[in-house]
Amino acid sequence: ASNRLFQTAIYTGHRVRTDTNIAKGAVSYSQVTVDAICHEIPKLSDCVVSIIGVNEMTESILNFLSARGATNIILANRSIDKAKTLAPRYDAKAVPLEEKRHLLHVSDVVVSATSAPHTIIHSSDLTTKASKGNRKLFFDLAIPPDIDEGIAAKPHVKLFRIADIEQRD
Repeated sequence: ASNRLFQTAIYTGHRVRTDTNIAKGAVSYSQVTVDAICHEIPKLSDCVVSIIGVNEMTESILNFLSARGATNIILANRSIDKAKTLAPRYDAKAVPLEEKRHLLHVSDVVVSATSAPHTIIHSSDLTTKASKGNRKLFFDLAIPPDIDEGIAAKPHVKLFRIADIEQRD
């Protein structure tokens, strides 16, 4: 009886996946984020991508970025030791989070996904002006948010929040 129940469950699961859209869009935040980056900047080898935070999500983002040709990656973290451990796997440069102003200055894309209980990137941290030819993209995947939404008011800066990524999914 349990074998028949098992077979029925397998068959039903297969039907649900093939006859409905239940699995449509079932991709990770990491993959959708990198897809969004590639949509905005088709040639990743031409830009500097900075990742803030060392965790499962950021490691997945590093995987997707490497697969898409990103070669100039900076990994920043509050604990530099964690960043130094992960960075070599992706040919990334590890920097302490204290260097965030310099990081924001040199980066074309910033992805932040930390577990900080407060904002870690403030509008005032972005001291250089982005220009039409050198715009800056920010992806805030943290809850609560890592990036002050005021940063989006700066010219040639685009901020994607986690809700924006969920809509792209």
